[in-house]
Amino acid sequence: DLYLYHDRAGLYWHIPSAEWVEIEFEGKFWIGSRDIAPPPGENLPRGQFRAVLVDQGGEKSERSFTFDAPAEPRFPFPDLVILDGQYTVTSSYPANHLIFYDVSGAEISVKTLMAATGSIAGLSPPNGAVGAALWGEDAEYSSAALTDIVPLRRIR
Repeated sequence: DLYLYHDRAGLYWHIPSAEWVEIEFEGKFWIGSRDIAPPPGENLPRGQFRAVLVDQGGEKSERSFTFDAPAEPRFPFPDLVILDGQYTVTSSYPANHLIFYDVSGAEISVKTLMAATGSIAGLSPPNGAVGAALWGEDAEYSSAALTDIVPLRRIR
């Protein structure tokens, strides 16, 4: 399990391994969650966080990190719509990728998008892909946003 703490604000998040979002992209392996959010009506606090990883045997590993993002995001949160075999992306991020998932929710492929709209079939999704999420990335500022998974076969 992974625990995130912001001691100064008195906040914490518990993320069981079964709920991790795991992404491998360009040789880097990322683990995260779609459930890390501030309390309603508040911004995510800035400053020192602690990440505590606990294995099944109870052994712990802890690392501190600083979240020092601006109070207002650099880009608005991106959006992905898939309808009738076509995708439409609304994103101000410099780089955008579709992450394809299988029926179990496991990532099976990542495709870099060259256009904001197009055919899903034109991206050659892998066999077994049933959904996709948009990963908007700004490498210069080490920031990114990941949308929820959208079904590939959404029809009007």
